[in-house]
Amino acid sequence: MRLEYKVNPNNVAILKTPEEFYGTLCGLYRNAKYRIVASCLYIGIGDLEARLVKSICSSCQSRPDLTVDILLDFNRAQRRIKTKNGVKSSLTMLNPIVQASNRARISLFYNPSLNNILYNITKSPLSEAFGVMHLKVFIADEFVIISGANLSDEYFVSRQDRYYLIQNETLSDALHTLVGSIQNISFTYVNGSVQWDSNFSHPRHQALVYRRQIGYYLRETLVTCQEILNEGLSGPKSEQIIIKKGLGVGNKSCISLASPQIIPKNGLFCTILLSLQCPFAYPPITDDYDMVYELIQEALRTDHSLLISSPYLNFTNEYIESFGQFLLKDSDAKLRIINASPSANSFSKGSGVAKLIPDLFTIASATCFDKMYSVLKKIKNENEEEVESMDDFYTQINPDFYEEYHREHWTFHVKGVWLYKCPKNDTDICTPCTTVIGSSNLGMRSRYLDMELSACIQTNDPELCASIYEEIDTAFKYTKPVSLSELYSRCSMVTKILYKHIGLRQFL
Repeated sequence: MRLEYKVNPNNVAILKTPEEFYGTLCGLYRNAKYRIVASCLYIGIGDLEARLVKSICSSCQSRPDLTVDILLDFNRAQRRIKTKNGVKSSLTMLNPIVQASNRARISLFYNPSLNNILYNITKSPLSEAFGVMHLKVFIADEFVIISGANLSDEYFVSRQDRYYLIQNETLSDALHTLVGSIQNISFTYVNGSVQWDSNFSHPRHQALVYRRQIGYYLRETLVTCQEILNEGLSGPKSEQIIIKKGLGVGNKSCISLASPQIIPKNGLFCTILLSLQCPFAYPPITDDYDMVYELIQEALRTDHSLLISSPYLNFTNEYIESFGQFLLKDSDAKLRIINASPSANSFSKGSGVAKLIPDLFTIASATCFDKMYSVLKKIKNENEEEVESMDDFYTQINPDFYEEYHREHWTFHVKGVWLYKCPKNDTDICTPCTTVIGSSNLGMRSRYLDMELSACIQTNDPELCASIYEEIDTAFKYTKPVSLSELYSRCSMVTKILYKHIGLRQFL
């Protein structure tokens, strides 16, 4: 089930830069009074991450009753990295928090797709290929940041990403409940060791039983979360404090507080739909994937333009078929697909097998357009229309619909969906508009392997819509159209074989 809640549009701020994200997060955690929550794939081991941890420790020391809940992926968080100061990992970075507070809970979610046999023959990072916990949610008191970013230095400095800051206690309560419930079915980091002290079956030794248990448990959790949201709409927590935007950057918080206001009654709205993806549960929970698919179908039925971005483009066949149909629409609506260029792929500086990953995503992109053309060809044949060559067809329909991000010394991590109407001129702000933000890369992994969480934000508030359009301009300032011929020219025979014949598609 999808969680639905309405907030005051004035209480939503879109952070624009990695520095603003980092400064806001440090400020929120440093000033937290009763809770700090962080859920992401991993925490990095650099100086910026150490400062972030220090801000949490500072709050713990000055407020002994403060609760700290941190949820990471089991395998990624334990990846050991040699440094000049010894071997470090996400867990070693968190030791100061454990020492500073007896109310800190560090949890590591283990994906049961990595069964006991696979666990014993693979090591991180290879073990992460079978699925990870990928949720990106950061909470401090009544503030929540929904993002696609992890807590690592590149995400604070030179990785293009997205960050929505929402001030709403009820929404924060519901998301904290969800994160806490996932912690209940996870390993715990206690006294320097990782332990299984959950009441649930062991995810590695009894994987099938565990899958059934969490399928039921997570559905019950979602019901509880919706009850929390329903109570918040009708109770005193519907009174909110407005976020004033853009009041700081760098290491300072970008928020300040104004007088309380209730959700406006002027017809302006901001609806948030939260969708969980847990494909390895039994039965699978596929709310996130289904929500995005329905939005794509909505774009097909209407005159809305569709923009979809993924740093690791590897769409499912259902999405690809819909994109093919979109290109045949008799409408002014536009399709934009945005991807990381090979140099902006976060694996571009990897070593060993990781060096091949950007090339594999190039193959994935090219395969996507092959499949889109097959859809177009089938539709045209059914209508007894002339079928052009693939290059000619894409050039005639929309030559610039595929773009890649390239910015020197930066990587690209923007994932999301935008539905909007194209304004008649540059000064118009078209409302309403819809965007999806969250952890999902919108590809095969997100559909079949990883645990994800996304928020679909729908609003008719002119100011918030303007911020969303500004986000599009900022996030994709360094993108440019790439021709299909250029894309295909990058594809080597080795990566073609790996992608198409060894079955790597489902792991990307």
